[in-house]
Amino acid sequence: MQEPETTFDLTAAEPVATAAARPRGRVIRVAGVCLIAVAVVIGLFLVYLFGASRIIEERSQRMLLPEFRSLTQQGPATTTDWRPAPGQPVALLSIPKIGLEEIVVEGTSASALTQGPGHLRESPVPGRPGNSVIAGRRTTFGAPFRNLDVMRAGDEIHVITGQGAFTYKVTSIGSVMPGQVDPISPSAKDQLTLVTSAPAYTARGRLVVVAELTSDPAPGPALTTQVIPSDETGLAGQPAKAGWLLLLIEAAAAVALGAVWFSRRISTRVAVFLATPLVLALLWATFGITARLLPATL
Repeated sequence: MQEPETTFDLTAAEPVATAAARPRGRVIRVAGVCLIAVAVVIGLFLVYLFGASRIIEERSQRMLLPEFRSLTQQGPATTTDWRPAPGQPVALLSIPKIGLEEIVVEGTSASALTQGPGHLRESPVPGRPGNSVIAGRRTTFGAPFRNLDVMRAGDEIHVITGQGAFTYKVTSIGSVMPGQVDPISPSAKDQLTLVTSAPAYTARGRLVVVAELTSDPAPGPALTTQVIPSDETGLAGQPAKAGWLLLLIEAAAAVALGAVWFSRRISTRVAVFLATPLVLALLWATFGITARLLPATL
């Protein structure tokens, strides 16, 4: 007796395999989109940090110049007991060797140095007795101290304050790493100390230019001992800004979710039109806060 032929119906298994493949494909696509988005954001941040941030510094310098003039032309900065407030313009720094002419602001935090070179608060104002310290960025926000390493002994540095014009001559230049004597410490010599990051893109130490005053110093108030926070030493950022960064990230996520919902319920074109300026504004603000978490002299 011949046994009946056994057959298998494969058509029922195909939908199951197809259904199982769809979630995997969707996950792969979502992961790919996320990776591309992260790469784009990182690329845009680097463009902001090493390119577009110059716009912020240049705008700040334009706004500081008239304020500096009002302070130094028969203003409070002309008096011997004047102490600059944080963020105020302190001096006009000119270094012919590297083609630099910038307004120096009071303070050396990451936020202060987005405006230009900053004066260390515990040091005397340039032109006054002692070691006046000015920090500046080397690679970002206009990089005013980018070419500080090409200076040599004998080069001149000019400073104008409310108490007059002063000339310094460079006596030494070099790098100082952690564990060595910090050049921003007080000194009995009447000198100007310029500091920036070393190496340029890591800010593990300081590139230091020391210059001596070539004339008698201007009188000034006696300095009081101040405790300078670590975020004003130039080698650190401002960790307190991390809270603002989290808020901005949450806001960006909310805008993205809102745009997805809007596109599904109403119109994709309208959603893109409305969300794009909000996303760009949030990205710009996020990049600004992130930059302040990096070393101030970077």
